[in-house]
Amino acid sequence: MSDCIEHTTLQSWRAQARKISDARHHEDIDWLIQHTLGLNRAALISRSDLPLAEDITRILDHGVSALRDDVPLAYLVGTQPFWTFDLAVTTDTLVPRADTEILVHCALSKLTSTATSAVIADLGTGSGAVALALASEHPDARVHAVDASPAALGVAQLNAQALDIKNVTFFEGDWAEPLPLSHYDLIVSNPPYVETVDGALPASLRHEPTLALAGGSDGLDEIRRLVPSALSRLCPGGWLLIEHGHMQAEGVSGILHAFGFTALETVPDIAGRDRVSLGRRPTDSEA
Repeated sequence: MSDCIEHTTLQSWRAQARKISDARHHEDIDWLIQHTLGLNRAALISRSDLPLAEDITRILDHGVSALRDDVPLAYLVGTQPFWTFDLAVTTDTLVPRADTEILVHCALSKLTSTATSAVIADLGTGSGAVALALASEHPDARVHAVDASPAALGVAQLNAQALDIKNVTFFEGDWAEPLPLSHYDLIVSNPPYVETVDGALPASLRHEPTLALAGGSDGLDEIRRLVPSALSRLCPGGWLLIEHGHMQAEGVSGILHAFGFTALETVPDIAGRDRVSLGRRPTDSEA
């Protein structure tokens, strides 16, 4: 780290680390300490006089430098809380956000009548967050998870094994192309939707995989490809749910409408911002 921290005790290291870091990193610094030293929140305070060995301070110094360079904390500790579990994450996967839990809630609300026999697909699964959340809530459902990145799929498979979730099958490929079935009751996706400038992501996201984030100049390029691909695999009456940016609801709903989806709806996140748009494939009698 460019600013020197003199190391004596946990309290002095923490105070100096917070002093040279932006306030937005203070909570992450505490989590980094807890993870590195194996402490809980209470011990972080009660053991403030704990001496720090040189090898530990090197690890912590490296972590603070990374945080100041906007490396996500999840990449430093190797896990990220999501839904009811902790997921392993790597730089090959997007860090699951709390906003994506809205996508899970919306999907569960559409599964009430078919949950025991539902066939679900998660397109662009990344670390497996959404697929594993749905599978854990409905262990009798079949969940198929797709990603174009073999490295991301490897992480998702490890998460499934670690959580002992057995009703998810993983497939490598482009959107719905590798799915083995023709009729799914529900398809969910958290696709790339970040607007890019000359193909570049915002600086704050530069450490996360471009494949999972970049959505073109208006953020909708991959959604334009996703919707017809998913439509071809949805059963009549099936639902497609898409997470998107808070200014993209009108654009996503317009794409869904253009491909014949009905019962269009947009659901806000916990901050009241548009976050998930969904539509229903008409039944044969409605078409």
